[in-house]
Amino acid sequence: MTNEGEAFRPQWCRQYFEGSQLLACACRDGVIVAINPAGIGLLDCETADGALGRRFEDFLHPDYSETGLIATLAAEGDSAPAKLMSRLGHVVDVEIRAIPAEDGVDLVLARNVTEQVHAAKSVLRNETRWRELVENALDCTLICRDAVITYANKAATRLLAPNGSLIGRDFASILHPDYRDAIVGGLDDLVRETAVEHMKVMRHDGAMRDVVMGFMPLDHFSTREFMIEARDITDENRAVTDLRASRDNLERLVDQRTRALRDEIAERRRAEERIRHQARHDILTGLPNRMHFYEVLAETLDMARDTGHQVGLMFVDLDGFKGINDTLGHEAGDLLLVETARRLKDAVREVDLVARLGGDEFTILLPGVAGKEAVAAVARRALEALGRPFDLGVGEAKISGSIGIAVFPGDAQELDRLLSAADGAMYRAKRCGKAAYRFASDAADPAEAARAAFRDDVRLAAGNHEFSLCYQPKVSLAHGGVVGFEALLRWQSAQLGMIPPGRFIPILEEEGLMGEVGEWVLRAGLQQLSCWHQDGAPSVRLAINLSARQLRSKSFAPLFGRVLRESGVDPAMLEIEITESMVLADESVAARVLGELHGLGVRILMDDFGTGLGVLNYLRKLPIHGVKIDREFVSRMEVSSEDERMVASIVAMTRALGCIAVAEGVETAGQARRLAELGCAEAQGYFFAPPLPACAARDRLIAA
Repeated sequence: MTNEGEAFRPQWCRQYFEGSQLLACACRDGVIVAINPAGIGLLDCETADGALGRRFEDFLHPDYSETGLIATLAAEGDSAPAKLMSRLGHVVDVEIRAIPAEDGVDLVLARNVTEQVHAAKSVLRNETRWRELVENALDCTLICRDAVITYANKAATRLLAPNGSLIGRDFASILHPDYRDAIVGGLDDLVRETAVEHMKVMRHDGAMRDVVMGFMPLDHFSTREFMIEARDITDENRAVTDLRASRDNLERLVDQRTRALRDEIAERRRAEERIRHQARHDILTGLPNRMHFYEVLAETLDMARDTGHQVGLMFVDLDGFKGINDTLGHEAGDLLLVETARRLKDAVREVDLVARLGGDEFTILLPGVAGKEAVAAVARRALEALGRPFDLGVGEAKISGSIGIAVFPGDAQELDRLLSAADGAMYRAKRCGKAAYRFASDAADPAEAARAAFRDDVRLAAGNHEFSLCYQPKVSLAHGGVVGFEALLRWQSAQLGMIPPGRFIPILEEEGLMGEVGEWVLRAGLQQLSCWHQDGAPSVRLAINLSARQLRSKSFAPLFGRVLRESGVDPAMLEIEITESMVLADESVAARVLGELHGLGVRILMDDFGTGLGVLNYLRKLPIHGVKIDREFVSRMEVSSEDERMVASIVAMTRALGCIAVAEGVETAGQARRLAELGCAEAQGYFFAPPLPACAARDRLIAA
């Protein structure tokens, strides 16, 4: 404290400086000349020297630092809210008062109200939240003061004044005349007693509505301001009136209510039964679920142990179900599962149990069977039922089933082992070609074992990246130069040697691996094309074959675009080859995906053209740049005039539609010459070159 501050200390230091929890300081012309310990702490000053000699406004938040605040407050004898900025940058909400003292010195008092401000904000938030709840409540809410409406929520406005406003109207104006005098006359009592009354109100347009109305005072010491909550019960009253009118006397009404109560109890019991049923049954098909099936299986096996009977257990897995979901949608897939459940139930005896374990997996429990032949007869009926076409509304679908069978007690005597035996037999049935059944006790068929081993080899080859690409040239029939290559997938197995694509590609499709392998083909082909260009080879097109699974995938086109951008290859240098069967399988999916690929700038060719003439019309609808004439027509051109006319027709049609024709499987000079005469633009085949390794393809390209 300065000497000047000491001069004022005797008069008021005890009151403000010694014991006060408020910030108290003396200011001369706005400059702090004395400050109490509470003020030193509030301003984060270690000693009074941190504040003395500084203007009080220096500690005010920029939002409140107008010049002359202390003088103004001292002159007006008033207080004002403000924010202080401590020496360390802390912001404190305060209420400031300035009191003239003596000799031009003002006493400045500041109360820390941070907690009160925060509490007020919290109250404001709560008040806003409750206001929103009231405003959007389904029931009507009115607030009146001196019987005049001062607030009406949305529900009240909708009910009483849909085309106007309730604010400022007398409360009595919304009441029906039959109730107005009684309600207005006893309003104070209704409010004081928080009464609830049934009455009628009048809408703005004169329509009458029945309501139940509750009154509540907003001030416990007065009824001048009160709140009203009202609910429209017009429809309820009308229903009650109609009900009463349909009854002649109270006994019939009681009887009707008793019957309703009995019905409610019965419905409750039915609901409980439905809940119990749903807990033990599949919601989609209505079949017993996994839990229920296991319970029945355990009980059946216990009974069979006591009686010495045999029990058959089948695991049924649908072949091709995922393809139905992918192409026709999940609704069609659900319809197929429901119809599958119905067909399986029709194929078994009444004592047998059909259950759904989940997905496309079903089980059949056959208690008391005579032997394996009886079980096999059921399996054959089930396979025949599943083999019939399914009408799914959006199209017809064909699937099959793979069934594994285990028989108690011969195959296993414990529940878990019996399940495992049936499951293993089902997978053997699936590996041996599907649409078949296998017993757990059957000796392993060498051919089946070989097929299963080969499938395992294919899966391992995909996982170990054992596949490679070779490239077959496409030549121009006009000048004989190489215009492009088709990337062809090859597998050189270390144990089995070179495997034809026709053997391993279908397995990749069935195992769901074609998407992963197809992405690798795309990346490897684009990388090779880029390398050829870097080696000085002329620019040529590269053709990539698209699989049915890739065409059905919603994520394929975005993935394709991303890989293409990453490669830096000009999209015009890339061709995508699809087959007619892929287009015919789902025109809408083909149109969407091919449209997206066309938008990327790549060319699209239809492979194996001519084997399904129903697709000719799609050449006008889809973004097809060209067709590849099937090798079967080309190979017979020289010996079959009919095949030659077919090739000529395809070439003429594609030219008329602005597409190019590419002949596959050209093996003789005569075939090449005749194709050129017919106007076929390009060709590929062993006459020109077989599929070549990447280095040989590059050399061929550079030499040309």
